[in-house]
Amino acid sequence: MVLAVLLLARRSGPDPDADLDALTRMLLTETDFAHPQEEMAQLVFVALNRMRRHNSNAFDVVTSPTWCHTSKCRARFGNMDRNPRWADARLFVQKVIAGSYVNRGYIAFVHPRDMGSTTPCSRPELVWTQTFAGMRCIPSWAVGGDVIGQGLFARA
Repeated sequence: MVLAVLLLARRSGPDPDADLDALTRMLLTETDFAHPQEEMAQLVFVALNRMRRHNSNAFDVVTSPTWCHTSKCRARFGNMDRNPRWADARLFVQKVIAGSYVNRGYIAFVHPRDMGSTTPCSRPELVWTQTFAGMRCIPSWAVGGDVIGQGLFARA
């Protein structure tokens, strides 16, 4: 908890709410604030863990090519401050940062339902495998990952 707060305070730059806003945008982009709370908390922790690992800020982490790489994702991300669930999602992110949930140490996640369901897989790092959402092309690191809500999480 203290590490997350210090990380945010140190990385926020000129706007003290910049990281909080980026994490809220990410959470809404990924879940529309409609997934199980434990899953959403772990999504926030993935970003925080990557911030620590790469000595980066939330915006750079959650808009990196390994996270929000499509134009559709970037457009959703950019408009999330108009989402009617913005205030609730922002408060939830604050609670996660304050220690209301346990950081399980994940640094990666994927939502299999959002992944391709036809073979061959479009990118070499993806593998065709059975998931709880059916046969999907998912990143190889996600195979055997921990299922939390609608996500597969990995410490890889």
